[in-house]
Amino acid sequence: MKKMVAYIVVVVLLSNCAHNLVHYRHYETTRPIVISVRVGEAIEPEERGKYTLFPEIDGFKTAVFYSIADGGYEVRIITENKSLVAVNRDSLAVMILRDYINRYEEILNSKREFEEKWKIVDYDNLGQPITQHELNHIRKPGSGMLIGGATGCLGGSLVFLALAELIGEHSDAGAGFGDVAFFSGWALSTATGAWLGEKMSRDRALRAIKESREPRVVE
Repeated sequence: MKKMVAYIVVVVLLSNCAHNLVHYRHYETTRPIVISVRVGEAIEPEERGKYTLFPEIDGFKTAVFYSIADGGYEVRIITENKSLVAVNRDSLAVMILRDYINRYEEILNSKREFEEKWKIVDYDNLGQPITQHELNHIRKPGSGMLIGGATGCLGGSLVFLALAELIGEHSDAGAGFGDVAFFSGWALSTATGAWLGEKMSRDRALRAIKESREPRVVE
């Protein structure tokens, strides 16, 4: 059974290659944007603290957002000793951040409602949401499940067919018991492969988004 699971994992990894988020590297900014009238054209240190923005950035001085032509934003952050640029290509990103700031006090008391509204599944290293919408944009829902299920089906069929024949030969119940063992094992391996494949595909997509959103130092 352990060998079968290892086989499923290896094949899923090979078949479901790493997500290549080209749209995070190639984009065009348009103009500075006001995320909310509550903060104006730039996020200052007082506003950053008030709305808990960019909590992991040391020496924060100011941040300005720029719209990206086909969705998302680029934020340029100035600190005491360097300039940073970070990108968020979720087409809902501006609306989510605006809603967060405009309803900050309300959201503090009901973060779950906010996360359910925008279908937030995780957060990046700047504290910005990652949504199911963006995950669906970079990976087809169920793709990992399909690959993993097919792999589990194939691997399980080979393993449990051999096991069924062995049981049939050495059991008084004969072929009937062997058939039950085969179909039970086949169903289990297919379900296990589907679950593993979907989980691995989702986790890889989340890692790719977080890595692509990491702030980079600019001159």
